[in-house]
Amino acid sequence: MEEEIRVGEYWYQDNFTRYLLIVIGLEGNISFQFEDHEVILTRGHVLIIPPGTSYLLRNADTFTSHKVVIEIIGNNLNSDIATLGLNRLTLIKTKDFLKLAEWGREIGDLIRKNEIEDIPLLVGLSYRFCTSLSMLLPRAEPDNVLLSRAQMILESNFEKKVTIGALAEELHCSPSFLNKLFRRELGTTPLQYRLEKKIACARYLLCSTTLTVKEIAFKLGYCDPFYFSGEFRRITGKSPGAARKRKALI
Repeated sequence: MEEEIRVGEYWYQDNFTRYLLIVIGLEGNISFQFEDHEVILTRGHVLIIPPGTSYLLRNADTFTSHKVVIEIIGNNLNSDIATLGLNRLTLIKTKDFLKLAEWGREIGDLIRKNEIEDIPLLVGLSYRFCTSLSMLLPRAEPDNVLLSRAQMILESNFEKKVTIGALAEELHCSPSFLNKLFRRELGTTPLQYRLEKKIACARYLLCSTTLTVKEIAFKLGYCDPFYFSGEFRRITGKSPGAARKRKALI
């Protein structure tokens, strides 16, 4: 999180942002130039810039500008922001912009404290921020029923093995169509999506229960606890034991 007050001419360019960027305009006019169009951010507007976007920003026709910027990154970022509808370049005008800016400052204060025990609160505030922003979005097109059904299946019954063929058959579509749908809407594959949700569930169980790593592995459908531990380390960068010890992945 950063809060910027600029005086005079300035510019900044990012050829491929790794984050979900949320920019709240508090004063002045700021020009964001994208590949095929320009967006002017003014007071009371919130600009959502999804990951992978290229842009150039500079002051527009005002000498002074003031904005609050939230940058969000995470292992499940693409699927999470797709669920919330924050995966498209969007400009919103809202009377709640000052409240959103204040919530951004709360997030920034926790980040600067850099205390492990504040991580659950930081995660909670970040989700509150994103879900509240999601509720301000213009009415979207009707949800893709097939995608929603697929997500529900993939996020449940982790002890059961799921193949892309069986999933496609249950949903009465082809495996190739299902893969294309997930890549287009969520930036991932169905099986990778399920794996991410499994690991998220494992994080929760490690930090909130006394189940052993072996018990958690079996609960999530792994016959081999060592294979589960390897998958967990590959996705999170930590072993299950280290994650439980530090409680850093709640």
